[in-house]
Amino acid sequence: DGREELLSVALATELCADLIDGGVEDLHFYTLNKPSLTQDIARALGVTPRVELRHVA
Repeated sequence: DGREELLSVALATELCADLIDGGVEDLHFYTLNKPSLTQDIARALGVTPRVELRHVA
């Protein structure tokens, strides 16, 4: 019903925000064939892509 995904995004977003607040400048994600989770985390953090994917693929 989507609760697991919502919880995953919330926890990962909180962890990433703590890392950023602690001075970490770059984060790396392994998407494990679920890029939408990473996109949701990035959106929640207010991160926007610098380059569109079609320009790098």
